[in-house]
Amino acid sequence: HGDPDSTLFHPCIYSEVDAFAWLGQLNSLMNNSSGDVVTILIENYVPAEHVEYLFESAGMIDKAYVHKVGEAWPTLGDLVLSGKNLVVFWDYSDDERYPWLHHAWTHSWDTPYGEDEEEEMSCTVGRGSGETEAWHLNNWLNSIFGFGDPTRSEAVNDYNKLLARAIECWQIFDDRPTFIAVDFWEDGEVVNVTMTLNEMEHWSDDVPPHP
Repeated sequence: HGDPDSTLFHPCIYSEVDAFAWLGQLNSLMNNSSGDVVTILIENYVPAEHVEYLFESAGMIDKAYVHKVGEAWPTLGDLVLSGKNLVVFWDYSDDERYPWLHHAWTHSWDTPYGEDEEEEMSCTVGRGSGETEAWHLNNWLNSIFGFGDPTRSEAVNDYNKLLARAIECWQIFDDRPTFIAVDFWEDGEVVNVTMTLNEMEHWSDDVPPHP
């Protein structure tokens, strides 16, 4: 982009933010909250050393949880009580020198993403083994430019539609989605869908009332 500063997150066609400022603000919010766990998935186009410098500069390294492959994940309460309430995944590489930077598709898996039409969305394994405890349900459509399509985000993030898809995938894998990944989360009712799913113990339960 011709700018040497570090920026987040998606292509500049959808704007950008300063990584140092954004992480600093997030750290401040976490310091003023007693019960939140934050998960960040980074599409890392920079080396691990650069990512670590960003998090160190923001004062967040001490919050980062380290997960070992094959071990059960702690509960949210355990993460909060331990003070390790930040979980960081990154996409494209695995570097043992930075164990808190969890390679996303070693420590978790996801469904396919970036489909062109709703009918193409599926509950199949995309990246990763499909056998780890944590997994990501991807839920967005691409535009003709290959990026998330803001003109259709409200439709795919519709409460009933997204809830039904999440429950369908839950049934297929016998495992509730750990994360729901969307573009333009403010369109539709992504937050309400997650609230409903979190109230359910099993995919076959009666669906609770709309939040």
